[in-house]
Amino acid sequence: MSTIEIISCGPGVTVQDAGRFGFENIGITPGGAVDPLAYRTGQQLLGNPATAAALEIPLGNLSLRLTEKRRVVVTGAPTPISVLGSPRTMNTSFVLDADAVMSLGRIDIGVRCYISFEGGISTPLVLGSR
Repeated sequence: MSTIEIISCGPGVTVQDAGRFGFENIGITPGGAVDPLAYRTGQQLLGNPATAAALEIPLGNLSLRLTEKRRVVVTGAPTPISVLGSPRTMNTSFVLDADAVMSLGRIDIGVRCYISFEGGISTPLVLGSR
């Protein structure tokens, strides 16, 4: 699986999934993506399982690169997307080549967008959630 290198970002970028369930009785909320529709849309567009993790980005302004080629999709609040300076479209999957820099601009309408990666993001499970 490829490594995601965050080149720059604003505060509050997190790895999110559908949440963890069954722990409310001990005071642990389900958590998960703040915008479940945008999160699920990204997973479905890539054919990922409903539990795959994505990056949740408040307010945009993020640049990253991958160590291996993967399909990605950006969903949620509208943000300009560019790969090596060439624009990309939200809610449409595209291939991000290894070492190609993908940048998101500022979000002006809404708050959070999501970057979903084919195959999800591999992090350790904690209480069944990433």
